[in-house]
Amino acid sequence: MLKSGTIANIEANGGYQSQNGYISTFMLTLRNEEGQITGEIGSKSQQYPMAIGEPITVDIRTDQHGTKFKKVNPQYQQNAPQGGSQMPQNQPQGQNAPQSGRNTSIERQCAWKAACNRAQGSSLTHDDVACLAEMGIYFIENGQRKPQQRQTNNTQQDDNIPF
Repeated sequence: MLKSGTIANIEANGGYQSQNGYISTFMLTLRNEEGQITGEIGSKSQQYPMAIGEPITVDIRTDQHGTKFKKVNPQYQQNAPQGGSQMPQNQPQGQNAPQSGRNTSIERQCAWKAACNRAQGSSLTHDDVACLAEMGIYFIENGQRKPQQRQTNNTQQDDNIPF
């Protein structure tokens, strides 16, 4: 749930080591027209980068560990999908092409890296790796495996195979 208001109080509350480095935690009290609410917010800074009296928008989550705040940049959409990237509110829909192109590039890089990792230590050829990457891209874009296509193979058959 998104709430906007001003910072009424902020106090250090320890921290923890994350995969992205040390995160300092703070107990922040948000004041708005509805009253005050206090929750924990994190920052990579040892001192919280905002001061008492400054306006702030936070996403509020409450679970068994208490109330958690996540600062929201107000220039971004407030209804962005969970876990997705946020697009600026003032960007028209027709201008999403550059972001879409960037996502496509990232998808292709991920598929290529996965195919190369699979090929390490095996006897796969460059064509095999490229085929694996194409299958990965197809899966990312369509959410399903690429249908198998029979290829006519012009290579010689080994007649000594006993089956």
